[in-house]
Amino acid sequence: TKKRRTRTSFSPDQKRELTNRFESNPYIKSSERRALAAKLGLPDRVVKNYFQNRQ
Repeated sequence: TKKRRTRTSFSPDQKRELTNRFESNPYIKSSERRALAAKLGLPDRVVKNYFQNRQ
């Protein structure tokens, strides 16, 4: 059986940054997404999912 990945819980700072970026532009470019993920210390796919789920 394949192990499922655990749900990511965001710190208040991470949540604030993600929310601010989403409110300024809900469609983030992949290069901006990778930079944001690196800045927040999160995997790129987590940031991608956050934006997709909020849209």
